[in-house]
Amino acid sequence: MPQSMGKYGATLHIDLSSIQANWKLLASMCNNSTVSSVVKANCYGLGISYIVPALASIGCKEFFSATIDEAIEIKKLISDREVNLLFGVNTEEEAFICLEKKINPVINHLGQFEIWQGACKKISSSSNDYIPKAWFHIDTGMSRLGIPEKELEKIIELYITSIKLPFNGVISHLACAEEPEHPMNCIQLKRFRLLRDKIINFTPQSSRWSLANSSGIFLGNDYHFNLTRPGASLYGLNPTPYQENPMKNIVTLYGKILQVQQVDRNQTVGYGATHTFTKPGRIATVGVGYADGYMRSSGGISKARLGKISVPIIGRVSMDLITLDISEVPEGKYHLGCPVELIGKDYTVDDFARDSGTIGEEVLTTLGNRYERVWNNIDTPVKI
Repeated sequence: MPQSMGKYGATLHIDLSSIQANWKLLASMCNNSTVSSVVKANCYGLGISYIVPALASIGCKEFFSATIDEAIEIKKLISDREVNLLFGVNTEEEAFICLEKKINPVINHLGQFEIWQGACKKISSSSNDYIPKAWFHIDTGMSRLGIPEKELEKIIELYITSIKLPFNGVISHLACAEEPEHPMNCIQLKRFRLLRDKIINFTPQSSRWSLANSSGIFLGNDYHFNLTRPGASLYGLNPTPYQENPMKNIVTLYGKILQVQQVDRNQTVGYGATHTFTKPGRIATVGVGYADGYMRSSGGISKARLGKISVPIIGRVSMDLITLDISEVPEGKYHLGCPVELIGKDYTVDDFARDSGTIGEEVLTTLGNRYERVWNNIDTPVKI
């Protein structure tokens, strides 16, 4: 833990070497499958410009983003790697951007296929430019993005009668992979295999097939096919919530003590006076609040660490501040400006998410822009 804090109210440490270790662990579990990295939402809020190169440097050759802006940003960072666009192309302009930047779109429905087909026809008739290889995303039960089975036949017909569009492969997405016994897992696996058999008749034998997300990798080899797409597990979230987390912790969040005060018996704390002291004690006020992504719903439930001592967050979380009961912390073990660990190895993102009534993915992507961010790697921390 740092001895003191700078001008920021809080500091978020992001461990790049642990992200690399998490990718390597997943790769060791997928001997017959390429392991890609899902880096959407700015690498789950943790920084594309640092994390993508860190993953590329250890051998990750394939990346998935959600939006076209992020896909372009990733391509600038690693121009020699495959970058795939999960949202697909929704306008002709987006299709031409993908063609120009060599970004592989994921085709989620018939309309996107027609946009992509039209753009490729124009390119093929005017030049010999490289045409990125598209993915087909088939819906096997998520009912979110994905080609419905009733549209698949039409797309197959259009594909066969069109110019020979370069084809990457087929993906789908598991709805309940974090629950190994959930019947949806087997249902989706069966549907994926059936639709794959239907598609394989008109695609190259070298096409790739991808079903498993982070939790799907832990369902076993049957779900791996030849490409897996982990996201949350790379960033330290538990892909196996039914057992101990096999992934390394990635983030540590430190807040700064702004004020310490003595309180009397029956004194209340914060908005709504939701906490009342039953005996004299001490409060430390820390400069982090819901404007920084520290969930308001965690008030009165979550924990922090002052040195090696666990202390409760009391009262409501406000926009910029939280209050800690430090009555049991010996005097001399804290001071103004003293760092307090709010999220870390002993109280993880998943722990905080549970106490906030949400999931780790929401916590990571909500962590605020007012933090000082420090990316720790093997050599030296990088600040921004």
